Amino acid sequence: MQHAYPSHVCACFVSTYPPRQCGIATFTAALCQALSQGQNNIPPGVMALTNTASEYQYPPEVVFEIRQNQLDGISSPVVYGTRACQSFLSP
Repeated sequence: MQHAYPSHVCACFVSTYPPRQCGIATFTAALCQALSQGQNNIPPGVMALTNTASEYQYPPEVVFEIRQNQLDGISSPVVYGTRACQSFLSP
């Protein structure tokens, strides 16, 4: 069964992401690639969980970094992600 998604659908993942080496990061990158190259071309975004001791050069789909051991600042990325997806929903 084929599903037709509205043009305003977007996806945002909170996950580790390459170049950080982690199985979940690799999976999330593959998922983002599949969404963006699929028939419905759903634009993915990633809020990357980052080690506090490391700095990564993330690709453009990473829209925010969350320091995994400093979750007290989590409200900013959540608000950002919510607003980013709402902009797709606005006419």
